Amino acid sequence: MFVGLLSDTHGVFSKEFAEFLSPVDVIWHAGDWGGGLGFVQQIRDIKPVVGVYGNCDGLDIRDEFPEYQFFREEGLSVLMTHIGGSPGHYYPRAQQLIRACRPDLFVCGHSHILKVAWDDGASLGYGSAAGAPPEGRDTHGPIVGGPSRRDGGVSPEGELPKGAQPAASRPGFLYMNPGAAGLQGWQVVRTALRFKLQDGRVEGLEVFNLPR
Repeated sequence: MFVGLLSDTHGVFSKEFAEFLSPVDVIWHAGDWGGGLGFVQQIRDIKPVVGVYGNCDGLDIRDEFPEYQFFREEGLSVLMTHIGGSPGHYYPRAQQLIRACRPDLFVCGHSHILKVAWDDGASLGYGSAAGAPPEGRDTHGPIVGGPSRRDGGVSPEGELPKGAQPAASRPGFLYMNPGAAGLQGWQVVRTALRFKLQDGRVEGLEVFNLPR
């Protein structure tokens, strides 16, 4: 599977990004879409979309997308949410989701900082839990999705993903933040990622840079 990854478009989807993403099979969007559902449709007109809402998104986007997505593709479990933080400095809600889901790949946005890194999970207590990981399936849809605004807004801090269980010890997970593809914010360069998922691995990672 060939995946394109965006975040923080804030209502701007330039033709250069459309061209970069044209070969992919699916586009993942890590929140702060901007522009409403009409803007979402512009991206959907290119490829199928899997996404979450961001802190700047309105009620229409929050009704369309969940707070987080947890799904399985090509042998990898994927957790996506907008506000994640970064390795060693995760937001409390992101820590809660990571500990519950134990993903192979954690995707977030919000910071407008492009970063791809391996996290051994030490700061999250990896290796201290026992049991079976959440079950998954190969699908574009989520195994577990956070509630949308129509379901009452963001989950309470104490609520864990339905069906999530402590996982057996793992060496860690891959962290991906594609930076910001839009114009809003302080970033000097607008960025996006594309990569292939195959046999439980992320391969052929490419970075797209466009001066602001």
